[in-house]
Amino acid sequence: MKVKVQKPRVGDVVRVHWLDAWFDVELSAGPFVTECPVVTVGFLLDDGLESGIVRVAGEALGPHGWRAVTHVPQAYLTREPELLARGE
Repeated sequence: MKVKVQKPRVGDVVRVHWLDAWFDVELSAGPFVTECPVVTVGFLLDDGLESGIVRVAGEALGPHGWRAVTHVPQAYLTREPELLARGE
């Protein structure tokens, strides 16, 4: 039996796995940058297919919009955004 994976739509609650950069001058004589795995959960605002940037909001403010928006370049994704719940 083949399971159909549903693609997230704008407004759905998603989990996004991506790599951020971490920087600490005090660890070495020069800048130290390494990959930092991040998981963001929130409302999908943009799937990035046209813009190249996946946008996820941590809070929905009803008619007032969104707050705590994370912007992730598609190149930094480590997997496809995962649908957790359909938006209303």
